Amino acid sequence: MLGARGPARGACSRLTSWTLGQPGRPFRRSQQPAIPFKRRRQLLRAFRHEMTGRYFENTLVAVDPGVAGTQASDAPTADWSQKIWGAVQESLAVIRENAGKHSGVDGGTIYCGLGGIAMMHFHMAMQCRHGLRGGRLEEKELLSQALHWSTQAEGFVSARHRRHRVTFLEGYSGILALKAVIFHYMGSRDACEQCVRELEAVNERVSVLPSGECEVLYGRCGYLFSLLFVQHHVGKQAVDGRILSRLAKHVLDEGRTMSAKMPEFASFQLMYSWHDSFYLGACHGLAGILHILLMCPSEVAQALPGGEGSALIQGGTAALVERCFPSGNLPSSLGNQEDRLVQWCHGSPGLIQLLVHSLKKGNDARDDAFLLAARRASDDVWRRGLLTKGLGLCHGMAGNGYSFLSLYRATGDIRELSRARAFAECMADNWKNLVDIPDRPMSLYEGLAGAVCFWVDVLNAEHSRFPGFEL
Repeated sequence: MLGARGPARGACSRLTSWTLGQPGRPFRRSQQPAIPFKRRRQLLRAFRHEMTGRYFENTLVAVDPGVAGTQASDAPTADWSQKIWGAVQESLAVIRENAGKHSGVDGGTIYCGLGGIAMMHFHMAMQCRHGLRGGRLEEKELLSQALHWSTQAEGFVSARHRRHRVTFLEGYSGILALKAVIFHYMGSRDACEQCVRELEAVNERVSVLPSGECEVLYGRCGYLFSLLFVQHHVGKQAVDGRILSRLAKHVLDEGRTMSAKMPEFASFQLMYSWHDSFYLGACHGLAGILHILLMCPSEVAQALPGGEGSALIQGGTAALVERCFPSGNLPSSLGNQEDRLVQWCHGSPGLIQLLVHSLKKGNDARDDAFLLAARRASDDVWRRGLLTKGLGLCHGMAGNGYSFLSLYRATGDIRELSRARAFAECMADNWKNLVDIPDRPMSLYEGLAGAVCFWVDVLNAEHSRFPGFEL
């Protein structure tokens, strides 16, 4: 069960109902909110600022084979899958209605705009392709919806945004990559190739980025992910490999140059700066950059042959593990000693995905250390991962829940799957309480669309992938 840290305390099913304008009373489902939408948003923001903690106290139960007294019957309820499907269906209706009026999203990007609504539909289509059944979802219809929303998204990407934003999550390249892949699965070869050519042309703008701008959200690795996304779905030959090789080499060279400048970076071997800070997490920092580099091993080997490139990535990952707090969490940046951000963008959840991706890439002793660090981080996400910021991927419950799914796929540990299911069921029970907390409540990375992706991935965990960060 789940209790709230701060003013709102109680079990998971009794979260304070600010969405109904009745703080302190149990949540009640209602078709008619007691107060207007804008006023509800004001109250929710006030509530969030009044919270004394960043997360709800986790009193949920998950299966732990190593602990006596925890059985499968103690974990998510027997009808949990029906509950998840119900949340998916209701949420889809809410998202489509609001996004159709451009409410609850911002612009056309995949991160918080209409592109994210397209990505959600594509994500569900791929799960249907991988055997997900139920909820009246069909791959063909979902691909059609994904194409519709991605076309809508293009109209909301301004000319200035196209010039200055190049990444999968925050730039036009994400829309182009997504449309190329949608056309591929719909059998429209010419349209797919046209999108890929436009995507490759974005490299001209990438080449004039500031030299050190390499991170995932706004930098070179974000564009690199767009190219890798197309390669993964369409085929390696679909994209000019020379572009990927040049990008990988630039990112590696920049990391080595920055690391060599200061002795305190020596153990990392690679280091990057964003806005004069040395971030370590997935969104702006080293963990995200290393994770993307791991996705293109042949390009890394070409840039730094003889295993040097791979060794640098493994060394940087090991240095991140050494910097973790005793809790297992990752500092948001070098020099930051506050152990408080347990979220994908700045904490251990994003590190877990790097660690599991790194397994079997190095020696057995290092694999053991990485797996131990991933398990310790997972324990911390379980304790502190039910975030008061809402349901989304970047700094919400869904993004943290993906930590368990990533570790489950790598290890087969049923405890991690049980934790993911517990998060999913709790979110399904309480999404109407939490949906209006973020600024873009319908979006993929801040809001409900991210929760939908997580829910369908929990239902078909073997094929789960963090949207926009895992392939």
